Amino acid sequence: MENIWKPRPFKEKETQNLVRKLGISPLISTLLTNRGITESEEAKRFLNCNLNDLHDPYLLKDMTKAVTRIKKAITNKEKLMIFGDFDADGTTGTTILIKTMELIEGKAEHYFPSRLTEGYGLNKKAIDNAVNNNIKLIITVDCGINANKEVSYAKKKG
Repeated sequence: MENIWKPRPFKEKETQNLVRKLGISPLISTLLTNRGITESEEAKRFLNCNLNDLHDPYLLKDMTKAVTRIKKAITNKEKLMIFGDFDADGTTGTTILIKTMELIEGKAEHYFPSRLTEGYGLNKKAIDNAVNNNIKLIITVDCGINANKEVSYAKKKG
């Protein structure tokens, strides 16, 4: 099946309205309206968001268990591996976690799989690398949700 790109229809009225009311560029305004953000107050919230605008992370299943395990690792000075996908959000998320670990004095290394030799997602090579480097906890970023075999392998390796 061939994918067919279909551009969204240009919403000139809404785009110009945001340009006029917010003093933003037509390009930014077009991007906002393409996302369905057409009201100036909604656009202001999107462009000037703060932490109160984010969803509660504890709505994610087992977040309490994850936080407890990470706290234990930091308290016990265990080495962590932040395993990130090699795309834009994976590398950004990995960087944020590494920087956060530095701030809270966690011992974390990063790992990005080679797209050519390891493919996408958590893999045995990365897990073996973690074991060889005395990593006690692997945190995946932007991948890993379907890595059941790899998670089992990592558990067996300790």
